[in-house]
Amino acid sequence: MKTLKTLITLGVIGFGFYALWLVIPHYFHNYQFQDELEKLARQSNYTYNKQDADIQRDVITKAQEYEIALQPEQVKVSHQGTDLTIETEYTVHVELPFYPFELKFAPATRNRKV
Repeated sequence: MKTLKTLITLGVIGFGFYALWLVIPHYFHNYQFQDELEKLARQSNYTYNKQDADIQRDVITKAQEYEIALQPEQVKVSHQGTDLTIETEYTVHVELPFYPFELKFAPATRNRKV
């Protein structure tokens, strides 16, 4: 009985580590992508004649570097006066045995031109 309990405990711990192995990289990529969004917003706000479509294309290119698949309709670029806002929203499917689920991310940034 004690051996069975130990095996079950090790199985649960192993499954927990496996789940973390699958989930943590997505959070890490989202964190890096958020940082890149902030850099892009700062650079784009001070670059003259940069159109929203160009910024949108840059965002999608940066997302691909972090294995994030974005479509143009998932990236919203807007200007309000001297403010530049970039908003994205995406989901990542994580396939765990017996429990597949979706992680939803919504990185966004707002940069005010001074």
